Amino acid sequence: MGKNIFDGLVAADPDHSEDYAENLQAYEEKMDSLHENISTELSDYRGMEFMAYHPAWEYFAHEYGLTQIAIEQEGQEPGPKGIEAIIDQARERNIHVIFVSPQIGSSNAEVIADEINGEVVVTDPLPTNIEKELWSLAEEMAMGFSKQG
Repeated sequence: MGKNIFDGLVAADPDHSEDYAENLQAYEEKMDSLHENISTELSDYRGMEFMAYHPAWEYFAHEYGLTQIAIEQEGQEPGPKGIEAIIDQARERNIHVIFVSPQIGSSNAEVIADEINGEVVVTDPLPTNIEKELWSLAEEMAMGFSKQG
């Protein structure tokens, strides 16, 4: 994304291309460091599964060797039988954390969490501070995975 933004800025304002290049390099270094930290934080949990109300974290899961189980399918909330199946799945897989976004949220997530003696964690897939939110997500996942054993 940074490279695409850089290309657009340089096309619109070539006189400041060196400034944009320096900013891009600094941003890439910051994101590489974040990636290394998240990789370290989640390294013991590769192969683990987590539930998210909305399938917003699929790329994150793939990048760090995790599996996301989406509660919502194709924009549709599960009905009573779907919630029951999700609860059974969470119990079978020893999942104790349900991730929801503040844009969507769901009382169904609370119902599921109550039934599995778990918790709902709000994490924003559209953050204003992406570094902070990604690191927070990694920490929350590590805590949730550690509870799963």
